[in-house]
Amino acid sequence: MKIVRLVMQKVILVFMLFSLLACGSSSDNEKQIVATSSVKQTTQTSQEKLPPPIPINQYLASYKVALIGNSHSYGILETLRPVLEHYSGNSNVEVRALAFGYTDELIKDSKLIDELNSGQWSHLIIQGQKYSQSGNYVYSTNATEQFISIAKSLNIMPILFPEHPQKGDPLEGERVYELHKSIAQNQPSCVAPIGLVWNKAIAKLGSQYFYSSDGNHAAAYGFMSTSLTLAQIITGEIVDSDEQQIINSVPSDVQAELARIVSQTLAENAPCN
Repeated sequence: MKIVRLVMQKVILVFMLFSLLACGSSSDNEKQIVATSSVKQTTQTSQEKLPPPIPINQYLASYKVALIGNSHSYGILETLRPVLEHYSGNSNVEVRALAFGYTDELIKDSKLIDELNSGQWSHLIIQGQKYSQSGNYVYSTNATEQFISIAKSLNIMPILFPEHPQKGDPLEGERVYELHKSIAQNQPSCVAPIGLVWNKAIAKLGSQYFYSSDGNHAAAYGFMSTSLTLAQIITGEIVDSDEQQIINSVPSDVQAELARIVSQTLAENAPCN
């Protein structure tokens, strides 16, 4: 009887040991399944959070360009439209200012948002992000990022338009450009290196015909510099490939020099990456 009891005890011990091992194996498998599921969920969540890419609407048969911005947008259309027509060849070109103001005010304009939604625009030029000229204050960029997001959701190519520097302050142009680059890192968008173009052009040609009398807003050479920059980004055409005079207020040799500066600056500072 003792022998039988000993045998039975060993059988029970062996059975318990196998049961424990089996339980441990099942637990590990469950942990692996849970871990794998967690990784998949994290990956899916990360992908869902990624902002949509930039629609690159270039080399089109028809350009429909919308513009929003503050007082630095005034007057730009008179130069931008003929420049776009010149470089887009036989394409149909429409350029229209939808509203004027700062982006944090314009985002509340329901009529403007309706026009963006219904206008079938190919491009949206966004100017009017508030910034501190002293650099001592930081303004929210949420509204500007919302405009970028709206544009991309409608397959509109967004282009940020950092304003040019005030007369005698080239560093301001660099600061404003870097601010807009940081916006594009949060919400991908094209960024026109306006301030960088102006700085190079003024260093080459002097500032006399770039500024109006207030030393802040643009004059003929300034409008042309900005328009050439925007035109190359919009159309994809290299603007220094053609020296034919476009508007009477900018001589052909000056226009050619500005075009060279624009194309060089865009080659050094890719606008849509």
